[in-house]
Amino acid sequence: MPKLFVPVRISTGRGGRAIRGTSAFALEGTKISPDLRVRLREVDKKIRELRGIKKKRGYVSGMMDYLEMHDRLVHAIANERKNIAHESDFFMKQVTPAQKAIRTALLAKGVPLEVPMMGLGNGKELFAREKGFGPVPQHPKNPTQIKSSIRNILRLMHQANVTHNHFHLGNFVMDAAERNVKLLDLSKAKLYRSPPKNKAEFLRRYSSDIFFCAKNLAHLGEYYSLPSENRRLSDAIDNEISLALSSYGQSFGITPKEVFDAFLAIENKGFLQRRKLKKK
Repeated sequence: MPKLFVPVRISTGRGGRAIRGTSAFALEGTKISPDLRVRLREVDKKIRELRGIKKKRGYVSGMMDYLEMHDRLVHAIANERKNIAHESDFFMKQVTPAQKAIRTALLAKGVPLEVPMMGLGNGKELFAREKGFGPVPQHPKNPTQIKSSIRNILRLMHQANVTHNHFHLGNFVMDAAERNVKLLDLSKAKLYRSPPKNKAEFLRRYSSDIFFCAKNLAHLGEYYSLPSENRRLSDAIDNEISLALSSYGQSFGITPKEVFDAFLAIENKGFLQRRKLKKK
């Protein structure tokens, strides 16, 4: 009997649930471990109960333990979806006209990208895993070369007036020789009409991309035993930010601290907005 392959969602939201985005073609019946889903539902229920008690009494013990358990389960579920993606050779993505315009702008600037095999209608496109390319490992043979390639992609992307807004190593693939790296996933990318005119505008646009790039590259090929090596990690991130900024034609004399402060301000603003919407 022939095997049937069907699209399976591989993008994970904050709560561990599958969200709209990329789907990988996997064998019919492929799904996340039922045990993980059951445990996550139980933990979520307990967190809601504890929050209800906290609202009445103002204090409750054990909340942090359940929140950490929740994060570990979400991480485990996300990893299972990543494994499904790693075993798949074909992917289906919903691509908007704006994302197509971004892809055109990046390709014109020389950014190495995945390109679709064909359109499927209704805004969907079919992608194939390029032969010889795979995920970036945590400990590559040549981390210096890969870091340089990723920094160059970041620079070219921003020179094309594009922000990625989901910058992490999972959105890159590389060849077996570790010489060629390609960028994936433009689902959250944004295209601007013109370059930033001043320091404040530069930081608003690019600080998140630069920080997440620096954080990921600082971890590439390294191991930090926190909190004992907190200072070494912080210095490595600062160094990666400096290297990224030094490659820009115009960075307005921005320092790593200014990038980090701007990133924190953007993250805090987003957190407050999500909290406000949740209360509604």
